[in-house]
Amino acid sequence: MAEKNIYKILALASAFTFTSASVVVIYFGMKLYYEKKKMPNKSQKFQTLKYLLVGPPGVGKTKLFKRISNFFKQKQVNQGFEECQIRHDIDLVSTPSFEFENINEREIIIKQFSQYMMKNHIIHFFLLVNFERTDLMKKKILNVLKYFKKFKEKFTVIVTDFQLSDNQEEDKKNLKQALHVYLNQNQSIMFVENDFNVEQFRDQLLVEAQALNLTDTIFEPINENEQQLLLQQFQNMFTNRDCNQIKKQQINENNNQQQEIILTNTQQDNIQQQQQENEQFQINDQKLFQDDQSILMNDQFKSNQNQQ
Repeated sequence: MAEKNIYKILALASAFTFTSASVVVIYFGMKLYYEKKKMPNKSQKFQTLKYLLVGPPGVGKTKLFKRISNFFKQKQVNQGFEECQIRHDIDLVSTPSFEFENINEREIIIKQFSQYMMKNHIIHFFLLVNFERTDLMKKKILNVLKYFKKFKEKFTVIVTDFQLSDNQEEDKKNLKQALHVYLNQNQSIMFVENDFNVEQFRDQLLVEAQALNLTDTIFEPINENEQQLLLQQFQNMFTNRDCNQIKKQQINENNNQQQEIILTNTQQDNIQQQQQENEQFQINDQKLFQDDQSILMNDQFKSNQNQQ
């Protein structure tokens, strides 16, 4: 559009018999104007920060997010991700449930996450797991966290349904100890009951994500390179995982082929050996038959002589 307008101005300038120098001045003046118009105003640059709620199905993520979004009464859907503004500069985001063990679902979810992370500034992840047997909780955490190993320090674990605990203080202590290998350096873990206070919960999210410091807030310049690196690492993990699966499959196929070749060679050797044994048996059997014939002929000859 800008180029077309420039050409129109040039044509108009020619119609008024401007000098060539004047036309050049007009051209570069208009080009500079449009280029400047395209440039963003850095003083007005603002990007909302995102907290992502992640987790497997059935851990209470939808119920928790619905309670928060109803309280703040600000909810929108962005590329399939539900967003709720919990502070003027921060959105809490409910993400699709992780079902990466299903290959078909995994490809769809990876694409959704990649597109969303490319366009948004993600600064923290909150991994939800419901309160139950410790071994089951570990399994659910690992099924999600294994895809985000490089982002471990940006993760906080949230234990939902904690009202089911008979001794909360003791269970908090035991869970922190049992799950410490899955937690970041700050050992960030939160415990939530069904009737939690939304504002207090929001404040705890801000503390756990260190949003009360200058780091990772609007007061710190957004590091776009870090954001791109985060996205690239996220994509590479699945690419490398798929490549490793392909390599393993190729190795297994090669091993199967080798085993088939070995089995075929063994079968051929057995068949050849059996043929040789059969041939030898026939030779031996023929020889025995000939020996028996000779003996019979000798016996008959002696019997004829005795009769004479």
